[in-house]
Amino acid sequence: MSKQSRLTISAALLFLALGGGLLFTHQQHECPHYYRRFFRRILMRPYSPGTDIEFRWRMSGSGATKDGASFDDSEYVSSDCVPISVIHYTFLSPEAAAERANGETRSARAVLSEEASPQDNLAPNTERVVLVTRSSTLYKVLRRTGNRLMLIESPSLKHALEYERRVFAGTRGRTSGTNGTFSAVL
Repeated sequence: MSKQSRLTISAALLFLALGGGLLFTHQQHECPHYYRRFFRRILMRPYSPGTDIEFRWRMSGSGATKDGASFDDSEYVSSDCVPISVIHYTFLSPEAAAERANGETRSARAVLSEEASPQDNLAPNTERVVLVTRSSTLYKVLRRTGNRLMLIESPSLKHALEYERRVFAGTRGRTSGTNGTFSAVL
């Protein structure tokens, strides 16, 4: 092997090592639990987000749909780098909310769970559906109460369910610092 070839190979290896080090440092800062999830995937071990996972707010927006419903959309990323989208809809009527939820269910590839709580005098009927999209790239959790619909979307079913669990466990969580970190106080 010539001296020039060895020099080229050494430079390429040095470049890869520096790039990997920068990526590692970036991932550690942005997603401190990323490598735990990554190595469990490599070892083909099941992975579930633990109570130490945090959901950091990235952005949000609001607006209105064509049928007059208002919505608030928030994007989060977990501390192991899984994105989560949460959309809160307020429809003009409970029937319109039910129609939107039914449309999501009809367009799903599979419904994984479906449940409804009975209506009593104090609270309206609550329906919950967990489904996977046709492309099998997103999982959705729908919760409808009256004319309101909450939609949680994520490429990880376990992360979507963990987010839902924290929101509906009665522990709304805390926001720390200016980065908008959401973590439940369990």
